[in-house]
Amino acid sequence: MATNYPSGFDDFTNPTATDNLDSTTVPHATQHANANDAIEAIETELGTNPKGSKASVKARLDAVDASIANISLTPGATGSTGLTGATGNTGATGNTGAVGAIGNTGATGNTGLTGNTGATGIAGAAGATGSTGLTGATGNTGATGNTGAIGATGNAGAAGAAGATGATGATGNTGAAGSTGNTGNTGATGNTGPAGATGATGATGQTGLGYDGVTSTSTIALTFGGKVFTVNKINAFVVTQRVRAGATAVFGAQYMEGRITAINTSTPSITISPDLIAGLNNSYSSWNISNAGEQGFSGAAGNTGATGSTGATGNTGNTGAAGAVGNTGTTGATGNTGTAGATGPTGADSTVAGPTGATGAIGATGATGSNGVTQIVAGTNITISPTGGTGTVTINSSGGGGGGAAAFSEFLLIGA
Repeated sequence: MATNYPSGFDDFTNPTATDNLDSTTVPHATQHANANDAIEAIETELGTNPKGSKASVKARLDAVDASIANISLTPGATGSTGLTGATGNTGATGNTGAVGAIGNTGATGNTGLTGNTGATGIAGAAGATGSTGLTGATGNTGATGNTGAIGATGNAGAAGAAGATGATGATGNTGAAGSTGNTGNTGATGNTGPAGATGATGATGQTGLGYDGVTSTSTIALTFGGKVFTVNKINAFVVTQRVRAGATAVFGAQYMEGRITAINTSTPSITISPDLIAGLNNSYSSWNISNAGEQGFSGAAGNTGATGSTGATGNTGNTGAAGAVGNTGTTGATGNTGTAGATGPTGADSTVAGPTGATGAIGATGATGSNGVTQIVAGTNITISPTGGTGTVTINSSGGGGGGAAAFSEFLLIGA
């Protein structure tokens, strides 16, 4: 709790030896806070250096009591008030002593001379000018009053004197018509008479009804479709006139515009069919209704402005991480073999010998063939040389003629 001193005394609960620091009965932190508050209150009450020039505060209070005891309560005659001396610096405020008995009021002294007025202090810096408020919307111009009656026309001036009549020509003899005589000169124009007095100005016509000050408290949403506003007055509004109903809660920033489709002078009320809305779907219950100008036509499109210069090319961004390699697609069917192209002309023989090709691999050993004739054995009527029948062998027939063929058939090829 906060301290009650100096207006009262505190009543703190002392902890016991068995109280924990987090005791809910005597919280440790609360004890410190209460003691701190009480000490600071005592310091604030006594101020700094409360003993003053004495040895202690008690010694100072004792000295004050002794001074009060020596004060005579019998007032002497009040002397003349001297000139007011220069005001000394205000000393530190001492502690308030005990209130003494009220003495008799002395005679009022003469009023001292009024001191010179101190110099005017330096004016403070001017505050910053506040921002200018928004300019209110211009009210509609009231209808023109009726023109006053035209003043009476002034009296006409006196007519000028008529010009002298020319002499009449002599009458010709009757018979053939004579030529017409010359027309006499026109007489001089008489002087213009004085202007008549200006007529009195007619009385000023009554002020027209105008469109100002028409309000409504109907609760209406900013949506399309006919809206009936109960108003305080109709003024000069008429059916088919274009008007604006602006919400006063937002200073007219949200509104509807359209033509008046009906007016009821008994209610009174005005029905508006809006074709332009600012703040669609919002609802308000306080409106100002005023005359609105016709919507202008859209102007012709302006010429296209020149193309601005191309901005500097930005720095190339870092190359992104390579995406994962996709699965290899199924191999497509082999296309049909195209028609063989015509054989190109044979190139000229090269004069440079091409490099010798690498030696081909040794072919596999062929199968062993069947054994050839190893020996010839002579038969009947046959002689061979050498007789062993090996090597280069000469075969001779020793038989009669005509039997050569048979003789040749009578030898044996060994090993065939």
